[in-house]
Amino acid sequence: MERRARVGDGGAKRTSDEPDLRCDATALGSVYLGGFTWGQPAQALRVEETCPGALARADALFRTARAPWCPEIF
Repeated sequence: MERRARVGDGGAKRTSDEPDLRCDATALGSVYLGGFTWGQPAQALRVEETCPGALARADALFRTARAPWCPEIF
């Protein structure tokens, strides 16, 4: 099932508007957790940019000052 959300500085809200980016939950989670930029899963064909410049805007929105870190070894 496809779901759409408009993401901004104030959070995310459901929308029926056409998306600027298309991806599955795993690609979204990878970027959201800080391990990847939007461009990286896009190069792996996991993200589709449907509006020019959307990848750069999404990278700016999701950018963090700190890289993810987990001290536990699995």
